[in-house]
Amino acid sequence: MAKMSRNNDYRGFNINYAVLDEIPQRIFHIKHLDSLCQVYSFATERAVAIDAVLRASKICQKVFNNLITKDIIIKGDKTPVTIADFSAQAVINTILYKSFPNDPIVGEENSKKLQGDRMWTVDPVDGTKGFIRGGDYAVGISLIIDGEVHLSVIGCPNFLVNFKVPESKKGCLFIAVKGQGAFQRSFYLDKETQIYVTDILSPSEALICESFVAKHPSLSKVASILGITKEPLHIDKKIWDHAPGYLLVKEAGGIVADMDNKPLDFTLGRQLKTNRRIVVAGPKIHEQVVCAVQQTITKEK
Repeated sequence: MAKMSRNNDYRGFNINYAVLDEIPQRIFHIKHLDSLCQVYSFATERAVAIDAVLRASKICQKVFNNLITKDIIIKGDKTPVTIADFSAQAVINTILYKSFPNDPIVGEENSKKLQGDRMWTVDPVDGTKGFIRGGDYAVGISLIIDGEVHLSVIGCPNFLVNFKVPESKKGCLFIAVKGQGAFQRSFYLDKETQIYVTDILSPSEALICESFVAKHPSLSKVASILGITKEPLHIDKKIWDHAPGYLLVKEAGGIVADMDNKPLDFTLGRQLKTNRRIVVAGPKIHEQVVCAVQQTITKEK
């Protein structure tokens, strides 16, 4: 029987080598990683991620309150970056590296290659244009292991703690761990509330999302088919843009897939290369939304 190398263990797991020495290394790697992830609670990663996102989000709030136009840089893709992006990225990277020095970190503001079976994605300011104009934006990180998103934390600095009270404080965290549900808390109290997707039965009651960067005329046709008249929200298509929200929606009971009903593939680099027209909706209307998207695309061909 092949011996299991002490250097090949999975970070964060308490492994009993007396038992593993009797298991062939290849069989262990292929068959037992999923079960280990199911048993492992990711409590440490969860706490560290919350701390990182909370600190970065509060920095963004402070930067905005002192924002001056010369702090804005225009990137090659014509999107702006502010000192908030770099400050938040630095804080998150420092905290993650201190706790998990062997984990690679990939995101908008760095150029590291994707490698290894475990990595963190970081988007220090998702929605920089929203940040600049004082609108909504998010600070998001996720933990991906072998292409599966296992943890996500999203900070929303301009999100009202209580929508029923417009004067209430701003700043909310959204947290999800695979198999453990989705939760919300404020920046100011660590009490968490479990959250779920809405159980609407008709797509006409829903909001629709589109990209800020590229407007898609077909989206208005999809909205028309579904009877949606509300103004659209906006999304992007990098893995760090989608991984945090992907897990949050799934753990809240929603469905995330592409127009072919395929799950999102986070194993192919920085882009979701094989997924077309991502569809995110509650379980009761998801099929209707997918059909509307497919119908629109077919008519355009």
